[in-house]
Amino acid sequence: MAAPTVQREIWFRAIGTITTSGPTLLCFPHAGGAASAFRNWKTRLPKTVNVLAAQYPGHEVRWRERVASEVSQIVAPLALAIRAGNFENLTLFGHSMGALIAFEVAREMRRNGWPQPLHLFVSGSRAPQEPNLRPPIHPLSEAAFLDHVRQLGGIPDEVLADVQLMEMLLPVLRSDIRLDETYRYEPEPPLDCDISVFIGAYDPEVSLEQARAWQVQSRGSFQLGIFPAGHWWSPECEDSILQEIASRLSNVAPSLTSPLHATCRREQA
Repeated sequence: MAAPTVQREIWFRAIGTITTSGPTLLCFPHAGGAASAFRNWKTRLPKTVNVLAAQYPGHEVRWRERVASEVSQIVAPLALAIRAGNFENLTLFGHSMGALIAFEVAREMRRNGWPQPLHLFVSGSRAPQEPNLRPPIHPLSEAAFLDHVRQLGGIPDEVLADVQLMEMLLPVLRSDIRLDETYRYEPEPPLDCDISVFIGAYDPEVSLEQARAWQVQSRGSFQLGIFPAGHWWSPECEDSILQEIASRLSNVAPSLTSPLHATCRREQA
């Protein structure tokens, strides 16, 4: 049975040239982020890897649309768009809130009986069944909310200093964080795909135990990489994570070779 019609072009942005063969890496942005967060990944991965990035409602080119208030409002149409795209050798990557979205998209595809991703990469995220132990920040006053965002990092100082830009960004960021903080996990059987988890050793949002807890969500292999970083990756650590992803993708497409060299030393999990 054919999947319902969906405008997949509005949900995905191709990063660089899309080839007819090779694995496809579909990336899911963090809270407040957008497809442009992955704009240089194509040039930093082997040429045979197709890179696409999800574009959420209310973000970047979709700024006129209402921001999603529930995970399902993003997951269901994204899964439809993936089904319509009929991607070969599909793998998923998500950072922070994006990891949660990627995980739920994989489960939604399984619920519908559609081909599932071959590998799930998650970064900077506790396992979905793990409770959020810190008080929610989305109801805070603007000043308190902004102060927390500033302490967490991830937004350049020049952006934080731009009053007009922050007036546009903060409502979207607050809405995304609300979506993440109000998410409720529903138990289902583990996924069949392999899962790789990346965590910063100094991440105040995710503990090592919360990252290891992803293991129960997979019937396949599980790998945990710990890097000398916080919640946000330095360019050197991001390069090393891309090296790790390229190595895993070589198992999906054995002819894949990687030109990358790790520059940020990872610890043994």
